[in-house]
Amino acid sequence: MSPQDCKVASGFYLGDFGGEIPATVRVLGAVLQAGQNYKPDEKSRTGLALARHITLEDAWLLESTIKAQIQPLPDESDA
Repeated sequence: MSPQDCKVASGFYLGDFGGEIPATVRVLGAVLQAGQNYKPDEKSRTGLALARHITLEDAWLLESTIKAQIQPLPDESDA
């Protein structure tokens, strides 16, 4: 990835994350209020697993962009 590519990607991600942060905060707050073990369907993730996925994937995407290489996906297990 060239420096220009990084600049374009960072501008896109910063704008996107700036708009997503309030929504993410509301989702994480709802998980804490509604229950971490709730899932609407057997195939769905629990509230806690969804919160973990949201936070880990955002950090993974940013770190991969900063390092200009795709990192291994984060461990989303309860461990």
